[in-house]
Amino acid sequence: MSKQEAIKNALTTVKSHGYEVPAEVLKSVSELDNPNYRVAVVGKFQVGKSTLVNNVFLGGNKLLAEGRGVCTTALATDIEYGNEPSLQVYRWKDETHTEEEAEPRKVNPTPEDVDSVTASKTMDTRNELAKRVSRVKITEPNDALEGFTIIDTPGLDDPNRELLLNTTYRIIPKSDVALLVVECRSLDAVEKELLRNSLIGQGISKVMILVSYKPNNDMDAEQRAGIVANIKAELASIGRSDIPVEIYCYDKSVEDILCDVSEIRMAIRSYLEKNALPGREERVTHIVRKMLSDYLLKIATEIKMAETSETEKADFTNRLNEEEKKFKSESRRVFDRMSSEMLNIENDVVTRSNNVVDSVFKDFYSSLEKAENASELQSIVSNADVDLKIKLTEKMAEVGVEMHRKIQLMMDRYALEIEGVSENMSIFFKDELGIKGSFIMKIPSFVWTLLDIVGLDILLPGGVIIATIATILIHIFPAPTLGALAAKTIVLKQLKTNLDEAKVTIKQNIQTQLHENFQNACDKIKRAVEDNNVQHIEAVRTAAANASSETSSNLMVLKSAKEDLERALAALN
Repeated sequence: MSKQEAIKNALTTVKSHGYEVPAEVLKSVSELDNPNYRVAVVGKFQVGKSTLVNNVFLGGNKLLAEGRGVCTTALATDIEYGNEPSLQVYRWKDETHTEEEAEPRKVNPTPEDVDSVTASKTMDTRNELAKRVSRVKITEPNDALEGFTIIDTPGLDDPNRELLLNTTYRIIPKSDVALLVVECRSLDAVEKELLRNSLIGQGISKVMILVSYKPNNDMDAEQRAGIVANIKAELASIGRSDIPVEIYCYDKSVEDILCDVSEIRMAIRSYLEKNALPGREERVTHIVRKMLSDYLLKIATEIKMAETSETEKADFTNRLNEEEKKFKSESRRVFDRMSSEMLNIENDVVTRSNNVVDSVFKDFYSSLEKAENASELQSIVSNADVDLKIKLTEKMAEVGVEMHRKIQLMMDRYALEIEGVSENMSIFFKDELGIKGSFIMKIPSFVWTLLDIVGLDILLPGGVIIATIATILIHIFPAPTLGALAAKTIVLKQLKTNLDEAKVTIKQNIQTQLHENFQNACDKIKRAVEDNNVQHIEAVRTAAANASSETSSNLMVLKSAKEDLERALAALN
């Protein structure tokens, strides 16, 4: 018997004995019967992401703009099935980015409507758009979308890395699968980095690669197979041989690859059913198990009461009160053990986070030292805020994945499933790090001017300084023989001071945030442990209070129900 069959059999058994299936259980099972998968379509700019969505899920309707020639997409867009075509824009209510509000829904949107709310031509306006709008949702009455929410994302090679951090990398962890669309060639550095660090660092392991083949590439079947083999070899070299690779096109004459939109869609669905569905099944199984256990406890109590004298019933009530005290005492012991484990995990995460911060800042300072001229140095400093934020976020996400794994293992050991304990634990950086402004402000403007003057020889000690420059330097530096290297040394020293200050602040912020996260998680665990025991006690007390002479006459019915529910529970284990 499959897991889904066992779940449905459990529901049928419960109903057949006159018991009610709670609404939340019915809802969970219904979602399992008709799963809706979130599919993030990612890839470099102009590799065919929007074309894939338009053809495979929108029936050829070019609702998403294709091949603009420049990076303009500023937002990730959700596309799902709906009874009528519509466009819904959700904006953040305020700068805290915690609440959102919907604008009036637009019916029958055009490609121009979609473009106007998801794209912009300049980097600044795209950033502003991404900061104002929380999400965009499109609905289409296209059968190909049933069971999917497709998420179109900005290109991975978009030069606006901060925008990618706020859109694509924010969307990926919330998806069931990331479809990486690549051109018909070997993987490049951007794609390998995504697979090696970015996707895994963001906590997603379910990835599928779709190789976009254009028939005018003039490759034969053997060459196409060679491309797929090369990509698989590259995946193996970075430890991702688990990722499937499919090559596709929209020309049905190319028969050795996926060449029909229904074939492409089926390949995606098959992967999801094999890789994403089991996790959902396990969650629903846990919910159904709890329902069966609750009813079995109730039935067992009623049977016990039916076979007990009135004197013994009074004694049972007294013993139940004593058991309640024991349960509460045991709850405290269990919680104390879990709290101790959570503290160990927290300390480990703080240590690893500090090491990540030190490593990222060390690498950044190294890049400053290697700058070959004033222009390059100033460029690195000007981009410090975004570059450090992205690198820290990527590396910290890897720490977060390990943190989630340890917490989940602990929860599994104690057979606890608590909504949001692990999911709401995160390590992130709110808004700006504040590095960019402080870096620029703390370095006097005349230093940058001098570096521009002597910048051509910035790495040459004792660079030749013409008389007019020497005259200026006499008033600023101790000796008129200051060379370019000395000027750079002064700047680097100030930068190092600024970096050290920023590093301390970031470590403190991370530690504070982590402590809040762990404290909230422990509070949830404590309530769950206590509630779990209280619910059992109350179920027994209620069943005992409801027991009557009528229960005795129904003893055979109760025992039959108990046997059937026990079999249903065993089938789920």
